[in-house]
Formats: sequence, structure tokens, C-alpha cells
Amino acid sequence: MVTLRRRFAANPLPHAMAQPALQTFELHAPDPQVGAALAVLGIGVAGCDTDLRYTWFAGASPSFLGPSAIGLRDDEILAAADAADLLAVKQRALATGQAQAAHVRLSHGGQEFCLELRAQPVLDAGRVAGLTLAMLKEEALAQPPDARGERERILAATTREAVLLHDGQRTVEANEAFCRLLGFTRDEAIDRDPMDFVAPESRDFVVKQAERRAKGPDELFLSRKDGTSVPVEVLVERFEEGGRILRVARIRDLTMYKRAEAALREGEARYRALAAATREGVIIHDGERIVEVNEAFCQLHGTTRERAIGRAAYDYIAPEARPDALAIIASGRSTIYETTACREDGSTFPVEAAGQPILYRGRLMRVATLRDLSERRVAEGALRDSEERFRSFAEASADVLWVADAVARRLEYLSPAFKALWGEDPDAVIQRPSRWFELLHPDDHALVAGAFERTARGERMELEYRIIRPDGEVRWIRDTGFPIRGPDGSIRRVGGLARDITRRKEDETRQRLLLGELNHRVKNTLATVQSIARQTLRHAEDPAVFQERFEDRLLALSQTHNLLTSESWERASLRALLKQELAPYGKARCRYDGPADVHLAPRAVVALGMALHELTTNAAKYGALSVETGRVTLDWSVSGGLFERLRLEWREEGGPPIAAPPARRGFGSRLLERGITAELGGTVDLDFAPEGLRAVIELPLDRSNVPEI
Repeated sequence: MVTLRRRFAANPLPHAMAQPALQTFELHAPDPQVGAALAVLGIGVAGCDTDLRYTWFAGASPSFLGPSAIGLRDDEILAAADAADLLAVKQRALATGQAQAAHVRLSHGGQEFCLELRAQPVLDAGRVAGLTLAMLKEEALAQPPDARGERERILAATTREAVLLHDGQRTVEANEAFCRLLGFTRDEAIDRDPMDFVAPESRDFVVKQAERRAKGPDELFLSRKDGTSVPVEVLVERFEEGGRILRVARIRDLTMYKRAEAALREGEARYRALAAATREGVIIHDGERIVEVNEAFCQLHGTTRERAIGRAAYDYIAPEARPDALAIIASGRSTIYETTACREDGSTFPVEAAGQPILYRGRLMRVATLRDLSERRVAEGALRDSEERFRSFAEASADVLWVADAVARRLEYLSPAFKALWGEDPDAVIQRPSRWFELLHPDDHALVAGAFERTARGERMELEYRIIRPDGEVRWIRDTGFPIRGPDGSIRRVGGLARDITRRKEDETRQRLLLGELNHRVKNTLATVQSIARQTLRHAEDPAVFQERFEDRLLALSQTHNLLTSESWERASLRALLKQELAPYGKARCRYDGPADVHLAPRAVVALGMALHELTTNAAKYGALSVETGRVTLDWSVSGGLFERLRLEWREEGGPPIAAPPARRGFGSRLLERGITAELGGTVDLDFAPEGLRAVIELPLDRSNVPEI
């Protein structure tokens, strides 16, 4: 079983200057015919992503795996101890980027399983994008050699690499990629001497490598069926099966690579011209010594070509940076990385290096380009300082700063003030942009969406809209949006400043209400004065008595207004407010009944004062206070713990009978209801009974209200 595992294991290059390793073979989901064959032979294949969740299955998967397991991990299917062995193999494959295999023993649904698991990384642009899994049950592994060879043939058929299986004398198996590479059919390849596939010029080399039991990778030429040669790279693994030594040769076509090498050799003069013209430093070395540099390299490092050639390849890398740089170079990968270079005078500077192996003057070497990052680092430092200043400003501002991608229509930044204003975590809203629209008041969706689109087209915007916080509170926002253009003038982002203007909106509403009340109050005051004058004149014996009584009642009305004006900015007594409002009508006609006095906060004084004034004015015009025999009774009480709610009842008696409720609601009724309901969150209940108006006002009390016992 171990030998099967080695056959598909990836092998690192033996030295730093070797050719890049063979591409990791990728086992893809087979077609239905291959899947059926896998099932017959007891082989299960599957795929999983980098989170180790299954993505597909085929063949004879263990009973606990199948379509129902897609999207799940092993630890979500099996017991923790069993899942741990499977996950460990897969995690090693992800971490190393190399094939891994192991025997695992596990149980599920009362059954015991013994599997050989092979995990093969699947590469995407050089990065591990997932795994291909092969699972062989123990009983399947015990099948005769012919069955095992068939399994190997099916597995080899699913890889893109050319694979040849032979015993040194005859070919045992060849996959489709091998046959396609050399132009043979499988039947033509099977039982053929493997040396028949080696081009004459490479046979002596192959024989010597076989005698040395070398694994490679080696470069050589194979012969196609039509007699032409093809350059390849070969990696050989040996294993024992059925008492004989078998060899698996994994083959990569180097045709395109060799063409590129030939072009490079032919264009060496062009290379020198390009190297001389580029502003980037260019160095070629053989792994030990420098063999070529360009003028830009010399200028970067403060040296000359004569002094640089022949020096150690890593002399121009700062000592502290050499271990990391050497590890990257030793990997043989074509990669871009940042490191620290040094000049001949000992000073250092940051560089970006990009290296890859090349054939130069007939030898395998490595070329690297070096770009000085000093200016970029200075620019990056300035950018970081700028970003830090921006972030400091954004975090200190009570306004919300926001930035969005103008093309993708996606939020990129929300300042911390968003949490206090919107009541949502900024990062959560950035991750789910639709949440931002969900917090908008439904009536303002179209307004905001249209403004954003105009800003994305280059316009500045200023708009006011409402949001509904998660706690249900409605707030008004004033948002100033503007386009953010890139160096080419295109609009890449849009940004804005959002400010809470709820208090201003409330003040504007209150101001409109007060202006309307002022206008209405002047009319009501004149009507009240007219009513007082008419009633006073009706019962006055002479002008002198009329003057005295009229002036007294006007003074009482003035005092009521003075109380509302002077005490609305502080706590005011409910009893005092009632008495002063009704003072012009005398104690005999107005009765007050409350267990304790209540002091009202300023907002309650203004709103309740308006309500009482409306009730008083209405009573003076049409109700109990419009005749001498009428009277008004006011009862109040508090409830709900520590005086949390006030209930005030107004009852009129002895006035003109009420034939029916008013046919329409006048300004006074609207002002009464709006003042108590909208301003104080209370309720107003008006009952136009025949014997007289009955009004019940309930409102919550501010915490600053203190009862007077």
C-alpha cells in the first residue's frame, strides 16, 4: 500500500538551480463511464475545497459519503476521532502543496472501514485551490495484480500528465496523455519495450540513469510513432508489486519550453540591448557566481560590471535578508518578492526581485530583475501618514464618513460614528451592503438611490432622508456626497459626510407648530377677550363696574400667558398652570381635584399649556364657561411606579347642551391632539356628551418631574 502512495507523491527539486518541478497532476471529476469503472474496481474519488468541504463524488465512495455529504466536512459527518485522521491528511496536502497519503481506520453507522486515502492538491494559477481525493477500501487493495493494474490505468487516465508503467522490459500500462504525446494507441504501447519510446540520442543516458536507480527529474528525448523526437522531462518512481519491480515514469512535454530556450539563445544580443535599455537591474547567476549584470544593476549597487562578475551570487543581498531570499530562489519558482539589497559601501535599500530559470550560453542559470523600491516606500509612507490622518479625523468626527466603489456600487468604508448614529456595526454593513438600504425609511429609498447614481456620474449631492434604527427610532440624516476621481479623471469612488439632523428637524416642526399656535392663539386671545367683555358687559350695573371686572379678567389671562412664557424653560406646577389658565372665570366655577401636585418638564408645560388653553377657549366660546351657570372640574392622578404617567380629566357642566359632535375638526382640535400625541407621546380622548365636553389626557412624565407632597 505504501508503494501505491509513493507513486503519486510530488517530489521537491533536488537542487536550487533545477528546472521547475513537474506540474502537480489534477484529478478531475471523471465522466460517467470512468465513474462506473471506478465503482466496479472499488475506487472512490472526490473533490473538496480549501475549507475541506466535499464538492463532488464518483466511483465506489464509502457508504457515509455521497451527494448528501456535498458541502460538509468530515467532522460534520463522522465522530471527532475518526474525522481527525482524515482531516489531518488533507490539511497536510493543503499546507505543503504536495500529495499526501495514509491508511485510516474509522467507523460509521456500526460499520468499520479501512481506507487508503490519497490527497492530491489542485493548483490554480500556482495556488492550491482544493484537493482531489482517491479512496481505496482495504478489500479492494487485496484484489489480484490485474485488478490493481486496471485501477492504476483508470487513475492514470484522469491525469493530464503522460504516465508510463513498465517493469524494465515491457510496458504494463500507458495512459491517454502518454499515447497522445507519442502518437501510439494503448494497444500498440502495451507489452512494448520501454526503450522503444526513447530517442536514439538519449538511450545511453537512460540506461546509465536506470543503472544508478536515479529518479530524476531528467531531460531527454522520446521518439514519436512517426519517427520525430520530442523533448521531455521525466520523473521515475519504483515500487514492488507481485514480487516484481515496477517503474512509473511521469513525463512532461518540454517542446514549448525548448523553443523558448532556442529563441532566448538566438536573441542573446537582443537581450543585452534590452538589459542595457531597461531601468531595472538585471543579474544572471549560476547558483554560485554572478555571470552577467547590466548597467542599471551597477548603478543600483554602486559597482561596476567588472567587479560584480565572478562575485558570490548573494553578495548584493543584505545579510539579514539572505535566508528568506535564498529560500525563494532555492524553490526554483518563478516568483516576485521583496527583499533588501546592499551596495558596495554597505548601505541598504529595498528592492522588488523577479527571478526565473533560463538557459544562458548553454547552461541552466537564473535571471533576476531588481527594481529599487526606495521612492515607492517613501510614497507608501506618505500614503500611510495620509491615511492615518484621515482615519484619525474620521474616528474623531461625530459625522459619518463613507466611501463606496462607484462601479461595483459597494461600500468600502464607514467611520465609527456610523455605529452611534445608525445603531449597526460598520463592518457588518460593509460585508452586507443591502443592510444599509434596509435601514432607510421606505419612503426615501428612491430619493437616496437616485442621488447616489447622480453622484457616481460626477454630480455633487446634498439631500435629507430618514433612517430607521434597529431599535425602531427614526432619525433624519443630511448627507453630502461627492465623486472621487482617479489620476486619469475617471470616477472610481464616491464619498460623503452624513450628519444627524433629527433635533433640527424636530425644532423646525416645533417652530412651525408654534408659529401656527401663535397665529391661532392671537385669534383665540381676541375671542377670549371678546367673550370676557361680552359677559362682563351683560352683568355690569354701570360702566365703572364693567371696567373693573373687565380689567381683572384680562389681567388673569395675561398672568396665564406669563406662566407659560416664564416657566416653560424650567419645571412648572400643574396646579399653578391650571389655576392661572382658568383664573379669569373665578374659583366658584372651576374645581381642582388631585392627590398631589406634579411639576412638569418644559416640553410638557408648553404642550399641556396649549391643550388647556384650547379647552379653556372652547369652553369660553361654546361650553360651560360661556354662561354664568357653567363650571369646569379638573381631576388628575399619577400611576406606573414613581409617577411615570399623568392622567388629567376635564369635565364641563351647566353649559349649553351639546346637540352633536362637531362636523369637522378645527385647528384647535388638531393642535390639541398633535401637541399631546406627537410632542409628548400621549393620548387625547374627547367626548362631546350632551351635558358637556369631557376630555381625558394621558401622557408620560419626564424623569425630572417631581411630585409635591
